[in-house]
Amino acid sequence: MSSSASMVIIAMLVLNLFTFVVFAYDKGCPGRGARRISERTLFLLMSLGGSPGGWLAMLSLHHKNRKTSFRSVALLIVVVQDRRVGWCRARMVADWFASVAGAERAPACTGYPRHGQRKRNPFGSW
Repeated sequence: MSSSASMVIIAMLVLNLFTFVVFAYDKGCPGRGARRISERTLFLLMSLGGSPGGWLAMLSLHHKNRKTSFRSVALLIVVVQDRRVGWCRARMVADWFASVAGAERAPACTGYPRHGQRKRNPFGSW
């Protein structure tokens, strides 16, 4: 495994551990009389990649698990992340097959034409 891949894995583990700790802290705030963490912050941590840690905290600590609106948004975050990871994985496989076959591919979703082609104006000529 390359050092950059291991750095990404370590960063994701740290982010998920931090997200779990923030959820646990928020769970204990009412008992201590401390100020709660906003749901917006919890969603932000989950959307940045801490959704496994957030869900682990929700399920193991029984935190925010009765609140349907919170669970719905948290599930939506996971679905969006899953689709994004699936798209990237499919794109990597397609790029690998193209490199094996020796084909040249256009960059993903850039709107730029392949090498040597002019970009067509969808609104006609200017």
